Amino acid sequence: MRRIGLVLYSRQCMSMMIRCVMAAENLPAFVEGMLNLASGMTVWETREHSPQTSQIVSYRGVPYEIGGLSVNVDIVSDDSWVEDIIRRIHEASVRDEFAVRHVFVFPIEASYHIRNGFMDI
Repeated sequence: MRRIGLVLYSRQCMSMMIRCVMAAENLPAFVEGMLNLASGMTVWETREHSPQTSQIVSYRGVPYEIGGLSVNVDIVSDDSWVEDIIRRIHEASVRDEFAVRHVFVFPIEASYHIRNGFMDI
């Protein structure tokens, strides 16, 4: 087992998925910082429900609370690039280029190609 940040993973598989959770305003700087390390990324928006980031808005006169906007970025990479990507995220947070709230590393045991049905194990 190897410890990177707060996430444990084993070295049995060849591909890893790195999931980064960050504020939406940090996304352009993050993408620019990862251009040389990652060939592709999947980005989607999420809402964080915490007292620090929630907002009270009104719809038709009824107030309700919504979570603060954040984005998740998934990078699937070969095992040899994982340490470089995490090192780059750490260096950028030290230099205040962009801030990542959470970094998760997951092993990928198999992949399924939707278009042709090929399963890679």
